[in-house]
Amino acid sequence: MFLIAGNLLTIPFSYDPAPGLPPNYREELRIVGDLSPGFTGIQLISTDSKGYRTNKLIDYDHKPEGTFRVFAIGGSSTEQILLHDEKTWVAILGEKLQAISGRRIEAINTGVSGMRAEQHIRTLRKVEKYQPDLILIMMGINDWIRHIRIGDDPFARSASDLLQYVDLRHSLLARAYRGGLKLFAKNAGPKEFDVRHYVRQMDSLNRASSRKFYPRDVSGNYRRYADEIAAFCRSRNMACVLLDQPSAYHADISGELRRRLWMTPPFEDYTLTLENMIYLAELYNSWLRNFATSVGLPLCRIAESIPPRTQFFYDDCHFNEGGARRVAELLTDCIVAKNLTPK
Repeated sequence: MFLIAGNLLTIPFSYDPAPGLPPNYREELRIVGDLSPGFTGIQLISTDSKGYRTNKLIDYDHKPEGTFRVFAIGGSSTEQILLHDEKTWVAILGEKLQAISGRRIEAINTGVSGMRAEQHIRTLRKVEKYQPDLILIMMGINDWIRHIRIGDDPFARSASDLLQYVDLRHSLLARAYRGGLKLFAKNAGPKEFDVRHYVRQMDSLNRASSRKFYPRDVSGNYRRYADEIAAFCRSRNMACVLLDQPSAYHADISGELRRRLWMTPPFEDYTLTLENMIYLAELYNSWLRNFATSVGLPLCRIAESIPPRTQFFYDDCHFNEGGARRVAELLTDCIVAKNLTPK
């Protein structure tokens, strides 16, 4: 249903209101080309029977006594599809919480690239039956990309929006990855992920055409589904934690990382300026912080604590190994400070 191997690209179109990655998937990747900052060794990418990336074998029908179940919901910066299962921020956070609490921590990563608040509420409803103890929801960038493309029309839907409902092969990163995949080789062992197509999308700030987009508020679509997320969490008395969206959009971005930007917006023949992207990132993040306070949901403010360097990001918002470790550290501190750790 999604993006990694050749045989997965041929399955029929299907509708899933809360999409996940292909179930029972396993692949070893060797990243080649100019995507190397912060990646080491072979990356094992696998999913369980639900299409989730997990740190342990999960029995969804029965939660063992003493188990603390953490679900992470988000887009590609949660999914981390190029990082080894054990190196994602979700898995590292699970290790840290287990060390602190002495409890069995099941860390379950439901992230899928391209997903927005509209899909996050559907995933939230889907995982409720699996007895979550803590739910982390990172959202923002895919919603502001949609906002750039369709403007302030609350009823507008882009073609890519509609395609996302049909098949995740059309999500943003799927399009980038698909052009660079070399996973059709029949030889045994790790498959190569060649990023030459992906690299061609980079340096987007230097596109020939530039536009401006400075909305006064986040999109109505984003507000609507953020409201639904909050209402659902409160009505079920669920421990939901909102996470603001880390990105490379900062005035002090390094030159090396600046050249790696491609989502300004992605797959278009125009760009917004860096200053415009900084404005949008802060608009959405500051709105989410204020929203969390207004509805009484905890929020972990991590976006300002991850420097815009290739030590942490390999492009606009995607974490390499160093970035994943940093996110896990920040979230551990936040969860402890908010007294949300397992008792």
